[in-house]
Amino acid sequence: VHEFTHALHHADLAAVRQVHPIWIMEGLATLFEASEITAGGLSPQLDSRLTTLQKAFKDKKNIPLQQLVKMDRTAFMQDPLLCYAEARYVMYYMHDKGQLKAWYDAYKAGFADDATGMRAMEKVLGKKIFEIEDDWAKWVAGLKLATNRLADQGRLGVEVQDAPAGVVVLSLVPSGPAAKAGRIKPGDVIEKIDTREVRSCADFVAAVRASAAMQTVNIQVFREGRHVTLAQPLGQK
Repeated sequence: VHEFTHALHHADLAAVRQVHPIWIMEGLATLFEASEITAGGLSPQLDSRLTTLQKAFKDKKNIPLQQLVKMDRTAFMQDPLLCYAEARYVMYYMHDKGQLKAWYDAYKAGFADDATGMRAMEKVLGKKIFEIEDDWAKWVAGLKLATNRLADQGRLGVEVQDAPAGVVVLSLVPSGPAAKAGRIKPGDVIEKIDTREVRSCADFVAAVRASAAMQTVNIQVFREGRHVTLAQPLGQK
């Protein structure tokens, strides 16, 4: 669903001749990667990104919305887990208010005056950005994710960043599944997890989360000039 949403979005961008910032691109794509089919179409569902975002608010490490909407790809990817979480739940917030489509339409119409999307938010929600942020933060704090859904998701325990052909492993989390197995190494470029292609951090996160906890997955990496497939046990959230 993530990549299909990107494909639909790119088609719309080509039609209107616009280039949208990364927070909008990834916010829309991640919104529907955890969703259910209902009579009204795809309905977004809470996912483990909520835990990341709620912890950031608790630790006062959240990124202000005025900063998030102005980030380029490089800045966004400095903290991909938090940025993806924030982008998704801004979109989820507008969806919950019944204003996501109105915002997107207003954003495209006013793109020449504001490419960040902030003014469109203020317009459709009828509030200044700092008021929106306060309301959004309270909304996020009130969301509750069933703990069994987290427990069912796999965990790998690596820090990665985007690379030309996948994601490169920067380090292993001490005592994490990857470190314990001793198969993945810093410098490996992860290209595929089971049948899922990994072309970005978003692909990587989605692939790991789509895998069940405690199962063994086949991870294809590029290491020292050759492709290697590793049988890697996953941990539990």
